[in-house]
Amino acid sequence: MILKTKKAFLQFIILLSCFIFSLPLIQAKPENTVNILTWWGYLLPENIAAAENTCHTKISFDEYYSDSEFLRRWEEQKQNYDMAIFSDVVFNSIKSDISMSDSSLWEITKQYNPIIRNHYQQYHFPKNIVFFTEALTGFIWNPAVVQLDKNDSIDTIFKKAGTNTVAIFDDPIEVNRVIKLALNELGQPIQQLPFSVLTPEYFKKVTQNTRVIITDDNEKVYQHPDFAFALTWQGNAIFYSEQKRKTYPFLVHPQLSYISFDLLGITNNDPATLCVARTLLSPEAMTRVENTDYYFSPYLEDKKIISPYFKSIYNEFLNYLSRLPWIQLASRDEFEQLSKQWDMIRLNLNTPGAL
Repeated sequence: MILKTKKAFLQFIILLSCFIFSLPLIQAKPENTVNILTWWGYLLPENIAAAENTCHTKISFDEYYSDSEFLRRWEEQKQNYDMAIFSDVVFNSIKSDISMSDSSLWEITKQYNPIIRNHYQQYHFPKNIVFFTEALTGFIWNPAVVQLDKNDSIDTIFKKAGTNTVAIFDDPIEVNRVIKLALNELGQPIQQLPFSVLTPEYFKKVTQNTRVIITDDNEKVYQHPDFAFALTWQGNAIFYSEQKRKTYPFLVHPQLSYISFDLLGITNNDPATLCVARTLLSPEAMTRVENTDYYFSPYLEDKKIISPYFKSIYNEFLNYLSRLPWIQLASRDEFEQLSKQWDMIRLNLNTPGAL
């Protein structure tokens, strides 16, 4: 009797514990909480505190590190998120899930820099989707190994690097664009090229004899004594340069550089969701993001930039802004096709003797 009682009591405790620990899973969205899915490092503690205090709500967020991880999380838990911050390249993959026609969030774009606002309008996004940050693609290079300038073609840039180490960002959409530009320079008109040029043959033709590392973690690459250059966004370039106190030059190329962006979208018109979005998108909050992550705010207020290194790139960006091309959005099928082909190139790079 005593043993049975103890056993029954233990079973009760176990069941009670299971119930308690399962509550967060059942209650996926607690009351008075705004749930956000975001790139790693974008939601700064000061901005979260400001939004929680202003909007009288709690903020919960999940961070991801790649476009593929974002899509996986979104597919599994999209019903739990009030807001998402994501790359331009995945927009069409989630467009049917996230689009709203009756949101007032778009009104914040009236405060954007005029050129940024004009480009935002050209994309015809739904009213609940706005720009979060802008990125500039360029080349950060090591003067001890290579000398680059604005007259270099992509072919010349890789030729100058010789057999040294180069880093290429982990983004199939953008790499596909760069390879097309390079092939066009080599006499293969873009109009005559297939949609995807992400093949081992084309990749090898463009990258030549360099030792290629595909990564967004440039910190490790900078440690290579034969590091020549990285094809990357200015945010990554500056962040890791500041971390290592190695302010390598960043080449903004008038013919090769271009602009991409991250978006912020909301999934409902709840007052708390709208308030949090507007607070996170405020000029004050975006200035903090700029000075921490080194990506451009849609307001482009360069006078508030702290880092001299970032400020010099910022001013160059402003000088080229009206002339630089913007990235074209990929369809869902295009993104999936390029991602699969990119995986094959990555696999080949990790295979001895390949490429």
